[in-house]
Amino acid sequence: MNDPIDKEKLKAYISAELENVSKLKKQLTDDQIDRLEEEYTKAEIHDTLLEMENFKPLQKKYVSVYLTLRNWIKLKRKKTGGGSGGFNRATKGDDHADYLLN
Repeated sequence: MNDPIDKEKLKAYISAELENVSKLKKQLTDDQIDRLEEEYTKAEIHDTLLEMENFKPLQKKYVSVYLTLRNWIKLKRKKTGGGSGGFNRATKGDDHADYLLN
């Protein structure tokens, strides 16, 4: 079994590193992080957060970090034929993935 995501580190990472994502009205709750982790890989969550951060009109089009993450991951899975094939794997050398690698 994989180590769980450190919820506090994830929230701190979003707040400190992902300015665009951190300005969405509804931020992630602990329960939502648990649900994301049950359905998606850590790499999918991490990569999608980075994609969200890079999407300039994010704050104009979206309200919830949780719902946006779920929808974007589902869309990417659909595009790539399912599974987590289109996502990178976070590694120890990835400073931004510290919250993923306890």
